[in-house]
Amino acid sequence: MSDEIKNPKNEDDKKESFVAVHDHQGTGYNVEPETRVARIITDEEYLETRVENQRQWYDNKASLNQKRYKNLKLWEIILAASIPVLITVSAAGVIENANIISKIVVEDGVQKVVSLLSLATIFQFIAAAAGVVLVIMTKVLELENYYKNWIEYRDMAEKIEREKMLYVTRTEPYDESNAYALFVEIIEGLLAKEIQKWKQIPKAQMQNELLDKAQESINKNKSKKA
Repeated sequence: MSDEIKNPKNEDDKKESFVAVHDHQGTGYNVEPETRVARIITDEEYLETRVENQRQWYDNKASLNQKRYKNLKLWEIILAASIPVLITVSAAGVIENANIISKIVVEDGVQKVVSLLSLATIFQFIAAAAGVVLVIMTKVLELENYYKNWIEYRDMAEKIEREKMLYVTRTEPYDESNAYALFVEIIEGLLAKEIQKWKQIPKAQMQNELLDKAQESINKNKSKKA
Protein backbone atom coordinates (compact mmCIF):
# COMPACT_ATOMS: atom_id res chain seq x y z
CA MET A 1 0.00 0.00 0.00
CA SER A 2 1.35 3.45 -0.90
CA ASP A 3 2.24 6.14 1.63
CA GLU A 4 -0.50 8.35 0.17
CA ILE A 5 -3.11 5.83 1.18
CA LYS A 6 -1.63 5.21 4.60
CA ASN A 7 -1.12 8.91 5.36
CA PRO A 8 -3.54 11.06 3.38
CA LYS A 9 -2.48 14.69 3.24
CA ASN A 10 -5.95 16.26 2.99
CA GLU A 11 -9.63 15.41 3.35
CA ASP A 12 -10.05 14.43 -0.33
CA ASP A 13 -7.12 12.06 -0.14
CA LYS A 14 -8.48 10.76 3.14
CA LYS A 15 -11.87 9.95 1.59
CA GLU A 16 -10.21 8.35 -1.44
CA SER A 17 -8.03 6.22 0.82
CA PHE A 18 -11.12 5.06 2.72
CA VAL A 19 -12.85 4.04 -0.50
CA ALA A 20 -9.75 2.23 -1.65
CA VAL A 21 -9.40 0.27 1.58
CA HIS A 22 -13.15 -0.23 2.39
CA ASP A 23 -14.63 -0.95 -1.01
CA HIS A 24 -17.30 -3.34 0.28
CA GLN A 25 -20.81 -3.48 1.74
CA GLY A 26 -20.74 -3.59 5.51
CA THR A 27 -20.14 -1.38 8.50
CA GLY A 28 -17.65 1.07 7.02
CA TYR A 29 -19.32 4.04 5.36
CA ASN A 30 -17.85 6.93 7.34
CA VAL A 31 -14.24 8.09 7.28
CA GLU A 32 -14.13 8.19 11.08
CA PRO A 33 -16.98 5.99 12.36
CA GLU A 34 -17.98 6.47 15.99
CA THR A 35 -17.71 3.41 18.15
CA ARG A 36 -20.99 2.36 19.77
CA VAL A 37 -20.77 2.12 23.53
CA ALA A 38 -24.49 1.91 24.43
CA ARG A 39 -25.88 -1.49 25.29
CA ILE A 40 -27.97 -3.10 22.55
CA ILE A 41 -31.34 -4.28 23.89
CA THR A 42 -32.20 -7.94 23.71
CA ASP A 43 -35.13 -9.38 21.82
CA GLU A 44 -37.01 -9.96 25.10
CA GLU A 45 -36.64 -6.29 26.02
CA TYR A 46 -37.70 -5.21 22.55
CA LEU A 47 -40.76 -7.47 22.69
CA GLU A 48 -41.79 -6.07 26.06
CA THR A 49 -40.94 -2.37 25.74
CA ARG A 50 -41.75 -1.81 22.08
CA VAL A 51 -43.77 -4.56 20.43
CA GLU A 52 -46.19 -5.39 23.24
CA ASN A 53 -46.49 -1.72 24.20
CA GLN A 54 -47.49 -0.72 20.66
CA ARG A 55 -49.80 -3.71 20.24
CA GLN A 56 -51.59 -2.82 23.47
CA TRP A 57 -51.90 0.82 22.41
CA TYR A 58 -53.52 -0.09 19.08
CA ASP A 59 -55.73 -2.66 20.80
CA ASN A 60 -56.99 -0.06 23.31
CA LYS A 61 -57.60 2.49 20.55
CA ALA A 62 -59.53 -0.09 18.52
CA SER A 63 -61.73 -0.96 21.52
CA LEU A 64 -62.36 2.72 22.31
CA ASN A 65 -63.37 3.58 18.73
CA GLN A 66 -65.53 0.46 18.52
CA LYS A 67 -67.37 1.41 21.71
CA ARG A 68 -67.94 5.01 20.61
CA TYR A 69 -69.09 3.97 17.14
CA LYS A 70 -71.57 1.39 18.41
CA ASN A 71 -72.97 3.71 21.10
CA LEU A 72 -73.51 6.59 18.67
CA LYS A 73 -74.93 4.26 16.03
CA LEU A 74 -77.36 2.73 18.54
CA TRP A 75 -78.68 6.15 19.59
CA GLU A 76 -78.85 7.20 15.96
CA ILE A 77 -81.13 4.25 15.22
CA ILE A 78 -83.28 4.93 18.29
CA LEU A 79 -83.74 8.62 17.44
CA ALA A 80 -84.41 7.94 13.76
CA ALA A 81 -87.14 5.46 14.69
CA SER A 82 -88.62 7.67 17.43
CA ILE A 83 -89.09 10.90 15.46
CA PRO A 84 -91.92 9.65 13.17
CA VAL A 85 -93.69 8.12 16.19
CA LEU A 86 -93.47 11.37 18.18
CA ILE A 87 -94.84 13.40 15.27
CA THR A 88 -97.70 10.96 14.73
CA VAL A 89 -98.63 10.90 18.41
CA SER A 90 -98.50 14.72 18.64
CA ALA A 91 -101.08 14.93 15.86
CA ALA A 92 -103.54 12.63 17.66
CA GLY A 93 -106.71 14.35 18.80
CA VAL A 94 -106.53 13.14 22.40
CA ILE A 95 -102.96 14.36 22.84
CA GLU A 96 -103.60 17.61 21.03
CA ASN A 97 -106.44 18.53 23.39
CA ALA A 98 -104.57 17.50 26.54
CA ASN A 99 -103.42 20.73 28.17
CA ILE A 100 -100.53 20.84 30.58
CA ILE A 101 -100.72 24.57 31.28
CA SER A 102 -103.83 26.61 30.56
CA LYS A 103 -105.60 29.75 31.67
CA ILE A 104 -109.18 30.98 31.66
CA VAL A 105 -109.98 34.16 29.79
CA VAL A 106 -113.28 36.01 29.44
CA GLU A 107 -114.32 37.19 26.00
CA ASP A 108 -117.70 38.89 25.54
CA GLY A 109 -118.77 37.64 28.92
CA VAL A 110 -117.93 34.06 28.04
CA GLN A 111 -115.18 32.13 29.80
CA LYS A 112 -112.80 30.25 27.57
CA VAL A 113 -109.90 27.92 28.35
CA VAL A 114 -106.77 28.95 26.48
CA SER A 115 -103.99 26.37 26.22
CA LEU A 116 -100.51 27.67 27.03
CA LEU A 117 -98.79 24.32 26.78
CA SER A 118 -100.33 21.12 25.49
CA LEU A 119 -99.05 17.59 25.51
CA ALA A 120 -98.96 17.68 21.70
CA THR A 121 -96.64 20.70 21.82
CA ILE A 122 -94.29 18.85 24.16
CA PHE A 123 -94.16 15.87 21.79
CA GLN A 124 -93.41 18.23 18.91
CA PHE A 125 -90.58 19.85 20.85
CA ILE A 126 -89.14 16.43 21.68
CA ALA A 127 -89.34 15.38 18.02
CA ALA A 128 -87.58 18.59 16.93
CA ALA A 129 -84.85 18.16 19.56
CA ALA A 130 -84.38 14.53 18.55
CA GLY A 131 -83.96 15.63 14.94
CA VAL A 132 -81.27 18.14 15.91
CA VAL A 133 -79.43 15.56 18.02
CA LEU A 134 -79.68 13.03 15.19
CA VAL A 135 -78.05 15.43 12.72
CA ILE A 136 -75.28 16.24 15.21
CA MET A 137 -74.57 12.56 15.89
CA THR A 138 -74.46 11.78 12.17
CA LYS A 139 -71.95 14.58 11.57
CA VAL A 140 -69.84 13.48 14.55
CA LEU A 141 -69.67 9.96 13.11
CA GLU A 142 -68.53 11.39 9.78
CA LEU A 143 -66.01 13.74 11.37
CA GLU A 144 -64.40 11.37 13.85
CA ASN A 145 -64.45 8.30 11.58
CA TYR A 146 -64.92 5.97 14.54
CA TYR A 147 -65.72 2.98 12.33
CA LYS A 148 -62.72 3.49 10.05
CA ASN A 149 -60.40 4.08 12.99
CA TRP A 150 -61.75 0.99 14.76
CA ILE A 151 -61.00 -1.22 11.76
CA GLU A 152 -57.57 0.29 11.08
CA TYR A 153 -56.43 0.14 14.72
CA ARG A 154 -57.64 -3.44 15.03
CA ASP A 155 -55.88 -4.40 11.80
CA MET A 156 -52.61 -2.89 13.03
CA ALA A 157 -52.86 -4.61 16.41
CA GLU A 158 -53.44 -7.97 14.69
CA LYS A 159 -50.50 -7.43 12.33
CA ILE A 160 -48.16 -6.75 15.24
CA GLU A 161 -49.51 -9.76 17.14
CA ARG A 162 -49.05 -11.97 14.08
CA GLU A 163 -45.41 -10.94 13.60
CA LYS A 164 -44.78 -11.42 17.31
CA MET A 165 -46.17 -14.97 17.23
CA LEU A 166 -44.16 -15.85 14.14
CA TYR A 167 -41.01 -14.56 15.82
CA VAL A 168 -41.38 -16.21 19.23
CA THR A 169 -42.18 -19.55 17.56
CA ARG A 170 -39.30 -19.10 15.08
CA THR A 171 -41.63 -19.63 12.17
CA GLU A 172 -40.53 -18.58 8.68
CA PRO A 173 -39.14 -16.00 7.96
CA TYR A 174 -37.79 -15.91 11.54
CA ASP A 175 -36.07 -19.28 11.39
CA GLU A 176 -32.66 -17.92 10.37
CA SER A 177 -29.72 -16.50 12.31
CA ASN A 178 -30.76 -12.90 11.49
CA ALA A 179 -34.27 -13.38 12.92
CA TYR A 180 -34.02 -10.61 15.53
CA ALA A 181 -32.79 -7.97 13.08
CA LEU A 182 -35.43 -8.99 10.53
CA PHE A 183 -38.15 -8.87 13.18
CA VAL A 184 -37.16 -5.34 14.27
CA GLU A 185 -37.05 -4.20 10.65
CA ILE A 186 -40.55 -5.52 9.90
CA ILE A 187 -42.13 -4.15 13.09
CA GLU A 188 -40.57 -0.71 12.67
CA GLY A 189 -41.63 -0.74 9.01
CA LEU A 190 -45.25 -1.37 10.01
CA LEU A 191 -45.16 1.45 12.56
CA ALA A 192 -43.49 3.85 10.11
CA LYS A 193 -46.18 3.20 7.49
CA GLU A 194 -48.89 3.86 10.07
CA ILE A 195 -47.30 7.16 11.10
CA GLN A 196 -46.91 8.25 7.48
CA LYS A 197 -50.56 7.41 6.79
CA TRP A 198 -51.79 9.57 9.67
CA LYS A 199 -49.59 12.45 8.53
CA GLN A 200 -51.34 12.42 5.16
CA ILE A 201 -54.88 12.55 6.60
CA PRO A 202 -55.05 16.35 7.23
CA LYS A 203 -53.84 17.01 3.69
CA ALA A 204 -56.45 14.66 2.22
CA GLN A 205 -59.20 16.26 4.33
CA MET A 206 -58.17 19.72 3.14
CA GLN A 207 -58.29 18.57 -0.48
CA ASN A 208 -61.76 17.10 0.03
CA GLU A 209 -62.98 20.36 1.59
CA LEU A 210 -61.62 22.36 -1.34
CA LEU A 211 -63.32 20.01 -3.80
CA ASP A 212 -66.62 20.32 -1.92
CA LYS A 213 -66.39 24.12 -1.94
CA ALA A 214 -65.56 24.15 -5.65
CA GLN A 215 -68.52 21.88 -6.44
CA GLU A 216 -70.80 24.06 -4.30
CA SER A 217 -69.65 27.17 -6.17
CA ILE A 218 -70.31 25.47 -9.52
CA ASN A 219 -73.81 24.46 -8.42
CA LYS A 220 -74.60 28.03 -7.30
CA ASN A 221 -73.46 29.43 -10.65
CA LYS A 222 -75.63 26.92 -12.51
CA SER A 223 -78.64 27.89 -10.35
CA LYS A 224 -78.11 31.59 -11.09
CA LYS A 225 -77.89 30.96 -14.83
CA ALA A 226 -81.02 28.86 -14.75
